[in-house]
Amino acid sequence: MSNKTVQLIFFSLLLLAVVYFPLFLHLDSYSLFRYDEGRNAVHAFEMLERNNFILRYFEGQPDDWETKPPVFIWFQALCLKIFGANELAIRLPAALAALATLAFLFRFCKKHLQDSLAAVLSILFLVTTPGYVGFHVSRTGDHDALLILFLLIGLFHYYLYTQHRKQIRHWYICVLALSLGVLTKSIAGLFFLPAYLLWSLRSRHFWPLLKSKHLYLGVGLFFLLVGGYYVWNESLNPGYIELVWRNELFPRYFDTAGMVDHRALTDRLYYWRHLYRTGYPYYLWFLPFALFLIHRKAAPEQWPFFRLLLSTSILYFLLISLGTKNLWYVAPLYPLFAILNAKGLAILLRELLDAFAIGRHRQWVLLLCLIGIFHAPYFYVLKHNVYFFSANVEKYGEALAHLEATHPEEKSFSVLYEWHNASYLFYQRVYNRTKGYQIRDCGIKKDIEECPWQARAGDKVLICAPDLIQQFEQRYNSRLVEEIESCRWLEVVK
Repeated sequence: MSNKTVQLIFFSLLLLAVVYFPLFLHLDSYSLFRYDEGRNAVHAFEMLERNNFILRYFEGQPDDWETKPPVFIWFQALCLKIFGANELAIRLPAALAALATLAFLFRFCKKHLQDSLAAVLSILFLVTTPGYVGFHVSRTGDHDALLILFLLIGLFHYYLYTQHRKQIRHWYICVLALSLGVLTKSIAGLFFLPAYLLWSLRSRHFWPLLKSKHLYLGVGLFFLLVGGYYVWNESLNPGYIELVWRNELFPRYFDTAGMVDHRALTDRLYYWRHLYRTGYPYYLWFLPFALFLIHRKAAPEQWPFFRLLLSTSILYFLLISLGTKNLWYVAPLYPLFAILNAKGLAILLRELLDAFAIGRHRQWVLLLCLIGIFHAPYFYVLKHNVYFFSANVEKYGEALAHLEATHPEEKSFSVLYEWHNASYLFYQRVYNRTKGYQIRDCGIKKDIEECPWQARAGDKVLICAPDLIQQFEQRYNSRLVEEIESCRWLEVVK
């Protein structure tokens, strides 16, 4: 085996190790989050239980709050089937979607930009971005990591189609990616479309595209896949399309649906603050410099692609800034920023190595440079996005696992939980329906007086929400059997 081959294997394994830890380390070490992630988990569990892969069920009824299509839930259900009902199965589809995104960026840079260094750097930039590697994107059971993958595939293949009109496959890959994006997270799958239109007009591809039969075949395919799903769901669950309008479209965008009060709606600088504080804190400052380097040093034939990335970033940022705001809505920008920064840094590093006439051991000097640049962001991500813990009210999964391990004979008891805690509902189904438990529970909005049953002497009750613990101890004479992190395992006494 040649020395070059050994080095290639070494650097490949090193890159895989660098990617593994932020995406997969301790992926199942903390309980599910109580809102979107917990609700998705319940959907996946009930999907398998009912063998219904079209409707999303929650507590035995078609869900009228979460109306997104089911593609991401299909992957979660598949993982539940393979790995069992646990946190890993719920989060693995998002982590794998993030891994596929990294692989896609690497392949595109290497094949179409002819830049192996930029390919590696794009991975390093994205895998050390706190807003991407963490909550609600790559490390939780939410739709966004898969959505981002489809958005990227659609955008990049649309660009390739406009550059190579005879390669029709790029157009149909784009259409399929758009369809799957919508079937993953509703209208969010179309949020790059304004950039498609602007790019077509500026690059003079609009009229040729209008004259192409493939435009209309592609649009027909899109409506067949997406429209077919919505019509089918409406036939199974009348009123579904009206719920989609309220929950996913313009009432949601303008925050008039009454679902959630997004306090940041009027803050036009919300995303800027998030980017430079927590979402993209290490690299945002370098982005203008990277664009300058690309303009000055990149090959002219690559400029159209980078202009597409820049215009997409600006249009998408404006689109999300005008409507309802959540910190994960900005996540589709991170891969675009990563590839722009990667190309700029690749140009800068090559210029510096050439300036210092570094030829021999060039790859090892580059490795030292990359360690110097990325070690702080990398360990920041590990510390804050990998080694982090659930809130008190989300400890039910950890508490139930502890009781299962230390008190296997205790399979009949009660649980008090906050009524909106979908995370607990997932664990309740897992323990009651697959492990032989008989957990009696009560979801409480404000006061435990809402609970229809009264605890009796000898009953054992598990509570993790601090305010519910206080209410319970004030109402009942109880003794503490065990404290499990922030949860209390209590027994009612006379």
